[in-house]
Amino acid sequence: MRAKPWLLLVVFVFATPAQASFDVPQLKTALAALTAHDGAGKLGVAVRDLGDGTTLLLEGNRPFPMASVYKLPIAVALLDRVDRGRMSLAKNVHLTQAQRAPGYSPLARAIGPDGLDRTVGQLLEAMIVESDNTACDALLDEVGGPAAVQAVLMLKSVYGVRVDRPEKQLQSDSLGLGRWRNNLHDDQVRERAIAALPVQRRQAAIEAYLRDPRDTATPSGMLDLLTRLAAGQILSAESTEHLLRLMTATVPGAARLKAGLPPEWTLAHRTGSSGMALGIAAATNDVGIVTAPDGRRVAIVTLLSRSKLGGDAREALLAEVARATVAALR
Repeated sequence: MRAKPWLLLVVFVFATPAQASFDVPQLKTALAALTAHDGAGKLGVAVRDLGDGTTLLLEGNRPFPMASVYKLPIAVALLDRVDRGRMSLAKNVHLTQAQRAPGYSPLARAIGPDGLDRTVGQLLEAMIVESDNTACDALLDEVGGPAAVQAVLMLKSVYGVRVDRPEKQLQSDSLGLGRWRNNLHDDQVRERAIAALPVQRRQAAIEAYLRDPRDTATPSGMLDLLTRLAAGQILSAESTEHLLRLMTATVPGAARLKAGLPPEWTLAHRTGSSGMALGIAAATNDVGIVTAPDGRRVAIVTLLSRSKLGGDAREALLAEVARATVAALR
């Protein structure tokens, strides 16, 4: 099948020590092959051996929509507040029905007329392990909103990663529904509202979302976040261990990076998915830290946008990135 020319316009950047820990040309060739398919979309990849720093970047400075990957920097901002004594994981949060978020959220279904109480620690687990959107928006409020998250990232010298909107507004914008309305948390109400939109408006919303710099990450920026998290340079040792433990227990994404790893390897990760609208998947992502049985660690970032592939094919593509990375290790 002939590849579209623009799919081949990829940029590789390498930072390798005198004796690279993986075969960079081999990995470069494997990644280039993954993009050479009609409809594959734009693929951003960042790989780094956390031992010696050998790094490969594909579209390293291009912003990609994060989708639920942005729950990772929100978690970092929250745990930073815990480390500074400004927040406790034991703090109680009273959730109301007005806080129900769209998309995947068992919490939204559990909130009754009298509300629901959860601790900050429980919300953090729901956000990272289950990717619960209501938990995400509640914690974003707890840390002080997107500007507070951005301030923490800047303080930690993490660039190229942006958190700008709560899940409610982000999803409403990307679907062309305009300003968030509380009844949109209901799947059926939301689907009817989407179906009532003119196709042109939906197309315009998708294109606007794909061009929007808000709530995006560059592969390079996300790689630096993972690198510094793994090194204990962003959070305390206790908070770092806690977050990585939650990321290792993450439920979504079994067919993505994890599927490309040998069974005995472990993965602490966070996924992100936009779903497919009008034949285009705006975001199919997986980012994380891979640990081999001998303790060797590699950070991998995969951000896929504008793909026309089906869901299984998109996930398989991300799995191939992990498989190619392992194969290239020396």
